[in-house]
Amino acid sequence: KENLMREEVLGLGLENLDVKLMYEMMSVPTYSNYEYRMVTYLILWARKNNIEHKFDDYGNLYFIKGKPKEGEFYPCVTAHLDTVQDKAKAYVLTGAELDLRTRKNTKGEHEVYIDGMGTGSDDKNAILIALHMFRKFDTLKGAFFLGEEIGCQGSTHMDEKFFNDVSYVIGFDSPEKNRAAWRLMGRCKMFTADFYKKYMKPICDKHGMTKFFSESYTDELHITEKTGLTTMNFGNAGYLAHSQSEYFNIEELDDVIAMGNELVETIPTNIQHMVKTFTWEKDPITG
Repeated sequence: KENLMREEVLGLGLENLDVKLMYEMMSVPTYSNYEYRMVTYLILWARKNNIEHKFDDYGNLYFIKGKPKEGEFYPCVTAHLDTVQDKAKAYVLTGAELDLRTRKNTKGEHEVYIDGMGTGSDDKNAILIALHMFRKFDTLKGAFFLGEEIGCQGSTHMDEKFFNDVSYVIGFDSPEKNRAAWRLMGRCKMFTADFYKKYMKPICDKHGMTKFFSESYTDELHITEKTGLTTMNFGNAGYLAHSQSEYFNIEELDDVIAMGNELVETIPTNIQHMVKTFTWEKDPITG
C-alpha cells in the first residue's frame, strides 16, 4: 500500500519538490545531542553536489556554494538539525531508517506521517527545503545549527564571521503553511516594514503566507542580534509540531519551496539588508 501511495505522489508532477529526495532525507533520524546521522547525510549530499562544507568550533555545519559577483553578497538559508522526537534516538543508535507512511487527507492532498512518533518536520522540513534551494541556485550559503530544541545551543555559539558576506537569511522553522514570524522573543524585530512591503509581501501573498506572528525562541534570534542582518522565518507545511502525531503536507511543501525560490530570485543581494546597526567604540583601557 505504501509503495502504491509513493507511486501516486511521484505521479503528481510536482514542480519544485523532488519526491525521491524527500522520502530519502526525511527517513534520516535526528534528535537533540544525537544529530550525527543527519550531519553525515548532509556532508555526503554536499560532496555529491559539489558544495563546500565546514564546521565551527561548536560543531554547527555550514554550506557554501559558488561565489558572488563583485559588489554582491550571498543569500543564506538556515535550519536546525535536531528534533524533539525522543523515539528517534533509538533509530539513530541502531542505524535504522524512519518508517515514513503516506496517506490522503479529506481534500485529496497527500501527507507523510510516522505512526506514534511524528515526522520531525520541525525542523527537517526546513533542511529539505534548503537542499532544494542549493540545487537551484549557483550562489548560496547555508547554516545548519545543532541543539535548537534545547535552547538554541548551536546558534548561541555560531561563527559570526560566516555571515560577513551574507545579504539576508531565510529559514522555515514555523509550523503549518500560512504562518510566519516578524518578531522573536518579543524583542527581536526580524525585518523592517519597508523590506516586507517591497520584497516579501507580494510573494508571500501569492503563496498564501499571510499570517505573521510574534514567535518565541529560534536560531534567527541569535543571527539577527549578533549580526544585525534581516532574517525571515516561514511555515514549512508541517503540522502538530512537537507531538507524536506530527505530519507534513506534500503539496503544500512543494509550494513553500516555490515561495522560497521566488524570494531568493527577487531580493537583491547587492547590499546587506540590515534590521539593526551597531556602533563600535574603542575601550580606552583594553583597546
